[in-house]
Amino acid sequence: MTVRQVIGCEVCGATTLLRTQLGWLRQHPIRIPCGRCGITILGEVNLFPETAGFDFKFKNARRLEDTELA
Repeated sequence: MTVRQVIGCEVCGATTLLRTQLGWLRQHPIRIPCGRCGITILGEVNLFPETAGFDFKFKNARRLEDTELA
């Protein structure tokens, strides 16, 4: 399964579309560069196979909702 979400850099405010393929590892890191300022966006994803759920946590970015993109 591929999960799409928009995140906002807390350093410069740029938005980034993050596409993550889930399915094999229960936990893995996320490391991507910001497209504007170049800082490495740090995060982690945890999978919960029992409930088919997942959880993203970012250290220097935040997930943006649809209402914040306009």
